[in-house]
Amino acid sequence: MTTTEVATRQAPPLADRVEYSKTLSAADLLPPAFKGKPANILLAMDLAESLGRSPIEVMQQSQVISGKLGLSAEFMRSLVLASGHKLRVFMDGDTAVAQGIRSDDPGFTYEARWDEARARTAGLWGKGNWTNHPTAMLKARATTELCRDAFADVIHGVRSADELDEIAEREPEPRTPLAAAVQSAIAPEHEVVEAEVVEEATAGISAAQSKKMHALFSEKGFRDREDRLDYVRSIVGIDVASSKELTKDQASQVIEQLDALSDVEAEPAS
Repeated sequence: MTTTEVATRQAPPLADRVEYSKTLSAADLLPPAFKGKPANILLAMDLAESLGRSPIEVMQQSQVISGKLGLSAEFMRSLVLASGHKLRVFMDGDTAVAQGIRSDDPGFTYEARWDEARARTAGLWGKGNWTNHPTAMLKARATTELCRDAFADVIHGVRSADELDEIAEREPEPRTPLAAAVQSAIAPEHEVVEAEVVEEATAGISAAQSKKMHALFSEKGFRDREDRLDYVRSIVGIDVASSKELTKDQASQVIEQLDALSDVEAEPAS
């Protein structure tokens, strides 16, 4: 590789990248996770550089979940194929099969298989897109698992958006900080009551609220995760990447609005 080629591959100065991300963040065509968020764009630019793709392509093919970028299965597959490896996905009856062969190890075939039984075991079957597009989701899961096992050097350890969503759902609820707990223990009785009120209002969404909210979303036909988040953002007035970022008060607002929406739709036409 020549010195000229190395210079061509070097990233622009940080100041230029920051200025570019600020300018680009005003674009209307950006996905919600990047619109008005130059810091997220800067992160996508770094990932795009490591993957050898354009920042726009990475932003269009990714989602931000719990502060992490997740790529689509289709984008992962394109990265593998562009790197000179072989990858194919097909249905074997009701089972999605992904097979891959590395260009540096052509004698071995990697394989990943996903079926309904495995999706049920993972707690995925019947949720979100798994309800409306089960075959596509099985293929996507087989693809991303294969990419992670056989082509980790190509995808640079980045997980799929679906995998990150599953991980976010398993994360425990935020616990009360130790300092707040100690303050509650040593404060006078009247101050303890006040602290409890504040803590209750600002504490994270409870398991019961999360369950109620997701049930209402399903009842109202909100199948797509981004549609649900857009609705939540419109209610609470802030940008959130997951319902787990909501406080109890914010969760209550969303639930109340969903309940009201359900009541309106449930009323018979006059």
